[in-house]
Amino acid sequence: MKNLATLLLVFFAANFAISCVRDRKSNERLKETYYIGLDYLENGDAPIALDYFQQCLEIAKEPGFDDVIQLSKVYSQMWEIYHHQKLPAYELDALNNAMNCALAGGDSILALWFEKLFIMPYYWMGEKDSVIVITERVSKKYYDLGLDSLGNICQENALLEYIETGQLDKAKCCIEIYESGSGLFDENGDIKDGHEIYYYTKGLYFLAIEEIDPAEIYFHRLMKYK
Repeated sequence: MKNLATLLLVFFAANFAISCVRDRKSNERLKETYYIGLDYLENGDAPIALDYFQQCLEIAKEPGFDDVIQLSKVYSQMWEIYHHQKLPAYELDALNNAMNCALAGGDSILALWFEKLFIMPYYWMGEKDSVIVITERVSKKYYDLGLDSLGNICQENALLEYIETGQLDKAKCCIEIYESGSGLFDENGDIKDGHEIYYYTKGLYFLAIEEIDPAEIYFHRLMKYK
C-alpha cells in the first residue's frame, strides 16, 4: 500500500511537471509566433502576418495557456490589418477580443485603450450615435481613473458627430475642453504636430454656426500643413 501511494505521488508529480512544461511552452510558442507575424507585418506582408496571428489564436486554445496580455497584442495587430483593409466588422471583433483579454489580464488601462478604438470602425460604418456614446463612455472612465488629459483628448473623437447631428452646444463644449485640457496646444493656440486635422473639424463647426470668416481661417491653417 505504501509503495502504491508512493507510485501515485510520483505519477501525479510527473504529470504536474509535464503540464507546467506544456503550459510554459504554449505561452512561449505563442509569443514566438506573434513576433514572426509582427516581422512580416512590419515588412508589408499583411496576409502572411495574419496567418501567423491566426496560428497564435489556435495556440491560445491549448490547455493551460494563460498569457492573455500577449494574446491581446495578437488581436491588436489583427485589428490594425483589418483597419487598413477597411473591414469594420472584423475590426470590432478583434478589438472586443483584445479588450476582453486585457481585462482578464487585469490591465484596465490597456482595455480602455482598446475600447476607445471602437470609435474608428463605427465611424467608417456611419454610426454617429455609437461614436458619440463610446466617446462619452470612455472619456468618463478616464476621468474616473483620474486621467483627465486622456479624457479631454478622447472628447475630440465625437466633435465631428456633434456638428453633423446639430448638437452645436455639445460641439462648443467639446472644443473648449479639448483646447484647454488636452495638453496638445501651445501658448499661441497651435496644435501639436500630427493633430492638424483638428483645424478642419473646427472650421466645420464655424460653418455650422454660420461664422464664415473664422471657418476660412481654420481651413487655411490646415492647408499650410499639407
